[in-house]
Amino acid sequence: MQFEPEQVVQYTHLSSLSELPDQPESYTSLEFRLAPVGPQTALTLTLRNFPTEAIYKHLAFYWNVALEIVKKRLEPHL
Repeated sequence: MQFEPEQVVQYTHLSSLSELPDQPESYTSLEFRLAPVGPQTALTLTLRNFPTEAIYKHLAFYWNVALEIVKKRLEPHL
């Protein structure tokens, strides 16, 4: 895990749905990075290491939906 206040949070995730062994190559890395863009802040999500195609598809679907919800909640306050 990595944490830098107001900059980055990074952690790894082992999908319980995958039934993969608890070893480093079974984990997906998620990184949330904040960066100033003028008077606003950009949020960038980077995912790395997808042990299976099913995990890739699941996480891509989940995070696309989740980030759209975050965007809709925050944009009215800009």
